[in-house]
Parts: sequence; C-alpha cells; structure tokens
Amino acid sequence: MTLSIRMHTLNQDAGRVHSTHVTDSTPGIFPGPGESIPIPAVSFRRREVMNSSCEGAGTLLLVEEETRTILDRKEILERNGYRVLTAHTDEEALDVLHTTPGIDLILMDIELGGGMDGAETAVKILDDRDLPVLFFVPRTRCEAVKKTGGVTSYGYIMEDAGEAVLVASVRTACRNFRKRLQEKNEEEALRESEARLQLAVQCAGIGLWDQDFQRGTVIRNREWAEMIGYTPEEIESGLHRFLALIHPDDLPRIKAIIREHEAGDVPFFRVEHRMRTKEGGWKWILNMGRIVQRDPEGKPIRAAGVHLDITDRKLAEQEIERQLAEKEVLLREVHHRIKNNIASVHGLLSLQAQSVTTPEARAVLQDAIGRVQSMRMLYDNLLLDSGYQNLSARRYLDALIDSIVRLFPEEKGVRIEKHLDDFRLDTRRLFYVGVIVNELLTNVMKHGFFEKSRGLIRIRAKKERSRVVLVVQDNGKGFPEGFGTENTKGLGLTLIGMLTQQLGGKITFENRDGARSVLVFDVNPK
Repeated sequence: MTLSIRMHTLNQDAGRVHSTHVTDSTPGIFPGPGESIPIPAVSFRRREVMNSSCEGAGTLLLVEEETRTILDRKEILERNGYRVLTAHTDEEALDVLHTTPGIDLILMDIELGGGMDGAETAVKILDDRDLPVLFFVPRTRCEAVKKTGGVTSYGYIMEDAGEAVLVASVRTACRNFRKRLQEKNEEEALRESEARLQLAVQCAGIGLWDQDFQRGTVIRNREWAEMIGYTPEEIESGLHRFLALIHPDDLPRIKAIIREHEAGDVPFFRVEHRMRTKEGGWKWILNMGRIVQRDPEGKPIRAAGVHLDITDRKLAEQEIERQLAEKEVLLREVHHRIKNNIASVHGLLSLQAQSVTTPEARAVLQDAIGRVQSMRMLYDNLLLDSGYQNLSARRYLDALIDSIVRLFPEEKGVRIEKHLDDFRLDTRRLFYVGVIVNELLTNVMKHGFFEKSRGLIRIRAKKERSRVVLVVQDNGKGFPEGFGTENTKGLGLTLIGMLTQQLGGKITFENRDGARSVLVFDVNPK
C-alpha cells in the first residue's frame, strides 16, 4: 500500500480520463524548501458544458464547397430540429465562427477547395474554439482520413450516407463532446483541489502517513521526514523505523493507545510523544490517525493520519509548569510564615488570658483568641489543600468549631452536633463564614444556657443549589428582646452584620426552643 495522489490526464482523442498513482518517491509531489507549488487559477466559472444540447437541437456550422450538397444536407439537418449556418470555404468558416456565438458543432468536408483543406481548417478553428468536428469523407478517398491525424475529431461520415446516419453521427458527436467537457471540468476541479491540499500541507508543516498493514509498510510525505531532520529518501517504509524513533518512555503508552484503536474500542487515536531527530535531539509530535479500511473480519488493512510538530507548545507548557511550581513553593512559604505569626499572636493572647484575674478581661481575651483562631484554621487548611482558590467548607468549619469549644473548658457539659455538607468556597468568603461562626458559637457558650450540663448546640451548613444555609441552634434560654445586628454597640454583632453584608447574604435571629441564628447567602453572588 502506498501513499498516493491520483493525477488525471486527459486523452483528447479518446475523450477519456486516465489515472496515475504517484508515490512519495516521485520528485516534486511534496515540494521541499525553496520549491513552489503550481496552483491553477481559481475558476469561479469553469468551462461551461454546452447550454443547448446539440443531440436534438442546436446550432451547426456546415462547411462544404459544393452548393447543391450543402443545400441538401442543410435541409436534412433543419428537418431534424437544428439551426444550420453554412460556409463554402475555409475563410468563410472562420468568419462565421468569429461573428456568430453559440455554435455547437462543425460538419466539414475533408477536401475543401481554396487555400486549406478540411483538416488544416479544423486545426485553425480548434486553436481558437473548442468544438466537436465531424468530417465528410468520400467513399473512394478513405486515405484522406490520414490528414486528420493531428486533429481532435469526433467521427467521420461517408459523403453518401443517408439521413439516419448523418443525424445519428451528429447526436453521437455532441454527446461525446458534452462528456469530454464534463470530464475536463472534473479534471480542473481535481487539479485545483490537489494543489490546494499540497499548499495547505506545506504551509502548515503537516506530516502525512499511510500505513499498509498487509505489507507492513508506512509511506510518509516530505514534511513528515523534514519534521525530524530527514529527507524522504532517508526514511525507511517499515513500521519498525517509526517505532525506533519514539522516546522509550513514550513507547508503551503509544502502543497501548494504538492497540485500543485497532481493536475498535475508539474511533481514532490522538497521542503526544517525543521522536528522535537526525541530530540526536527530541521533538514533541502530535500524532493523530485512524483505520480507514478493515477486512470482513474487522482486522485493519489500512490506516492514515498526520504528524504535527508541537515542540514549541510543549516547551512553553513546561516553562509555565516550572514557574507555577516555583510560585507554589513561594506561596506555601508565605502561608507558613503567616500561620506561624498568627500562632504567636494566639499564644500570647492565651498566656495573657491565663494571667488575668477579672472575668471581664478574660472574656475579652477569649473573644480575641476565637477570632485569631478562625484565621489560624484557615491558613492550616490552605497549607493542606493543593488549590488556593477554593477550600473545603466541611474540613475548615469542623476544625474551627472544635477549636472554639476548647476555649471554654469549663463548659464540658455542652454537647455539640455538627451537620456539615462537603462543598467548597473561596478563601475570602470562607473566612467571613468562619468569623461569623466564631461569634455565634462564642456567644452561645458564654450566654446561652441556664444549666450548662444539659446544653446542646446544633450547627448545620448545607448547600442548597446555588446558596448556602448556615444554622446555629441551641436549647438554651434564647435571645434577649431586641437582639440583632442593627443599632448594636457590641463588636461581635457588628462584625456579624458587616461580614454578612460582604457575603451578600442575610442573617436572622429567632427564639425557637432556644436561640436560632440562620445565615443565607449565594455561592455565586451577582
């Protein structure tokens, strides 16, 4: 099996198109550097097939020296629906052609009088116009046919032929001429298509390959070879040569992908791999292909595909990955230092809280410790998570709630129930939620219960479609009258109000078998 471009040549005498297969070894099929591809002019209006079919109607030019003969033939043809123009000499015939458009066929005596015979006149006419020509030949002068050897003719009619033969010959000649023009149009379209394909392949640097499974060969074009520094003549046609050029680390993966395609599991294959160049370096190749022919048992017979050089793209991707890795290391170091600084602040506040003796001062310090703790937990999660844009709300809130409860060791009788959905939020919004949870939970632990040994706090965070609902519910004594974020002087409620506004959400406080706080906000605010 070979990679071929089907070239068509027109045999004008026979009116047939002949096909020739040209393999990649033929010089010039895939031009190299410095060579040009001849592109036929675009024919927006190709050679027209005759508008009026002269098989049953049309305009004919009858060239005959004898007046009587020309009149008889003109009468026969007109009786069969043709329009007939006449000329007695070669000069008259040329004048009629130059002044009369739309002539469909010429009938000409092979032996004209005057300066030129019929064959010579036909040659001159065909240099100017592409028309079918029929020659009248005397029965006694058949050797005169030899004169037309260099003329594209569409048949010969004996001078004494009857009406049926004459009309049938005209119709046959017109039919053959129409067919030849159609073939010329198809040939021209094919040449233009092939030339544009070659131009696209050359300009895009596309390597083409065509594999014959039965022969065990792979034919490749010039671009395929030059992509890795070779000439087409230096590349063997066997599959083993291709496999030998693939990077050893990529080869098992490529074989597995191709086997999957050959088995019919996927309609085509697409794989990126490295290939060794002639100079010994490596280039990244995008290899795409598919099996285009199988035998009745489903075994592959032929496959075809393309190679694209993606080395520049891969190098750019690797550079981006390297820079991202460097920035990730730097970012982790920054987060680690910030976390340590927050831990230092947390430790200092804790020491201060242990050293004070007044309950009021201790309460203020515990509030500050809780707020710092929410920041500390956020940075702990940043260091654990591979992505810095969004974090797990469940993991963050779960650890934060436990750390807040530990700030109140004297409240060991309070039971905590957590119902947290696993969804992700960006770090800014998650921090706001953490501060709100800290303020609500701290308030409950400090002021929410009559009997601390029987206290219960339920915390629920749930994602409902495009919004998040956070509920903090206790079974304590409830909120005092007028409790809320409006017109408050307390720092905790002020923070809750400000952060709720930043979230674009709404928070409500109600008494329902204890105190109940509900925060609602959209995951993707407008």
